[in-house]
Amino acid sequence: VVGDGDLSFSKELALFLMQEGMAHCHTVVATTYDSQQIMASRYPNLPEIVAAIEQASPHRNIVRHDIDATRLHEVFLDGCFELIFWNFPHAGAVRGMQDKDNLVNWRHTNMMAKFFWT
Repeated sequence: VVGDGDLSFSKELALFLMQEGMAHCHTVVATTYDSQQIMASRYPNLPEIVAAIEQASPHRNIVRHDIDATRLHEVFLDGCFELIFWNFPHAGAVRGMQDKDNLVNWRHTNMMAKFFWT
């Protein structure tokens, strides 16, 4: 799961796999774009969420922070994933512009192209 804002989607996915008896054959790799320090300052319950993800399948599920979804090949060298979830890809806001503006649209398109390449 890339760019999982507060890691709540990753947590629910990990718990679902555990409840369905599939945690032994699937690994949840939960990532955030922001660093662990930024995440902790934004989400006070971050330690509990991370613990829930990791405990749903000990020694398999992992949480990684500071991951750029357009550069996954540099972080995960084997590049072997069955599924990748990116629920709300967004290239970030540009002051004074809206998503419909050409520059912002180009940034989103470029980001997705880089993601699919990686």
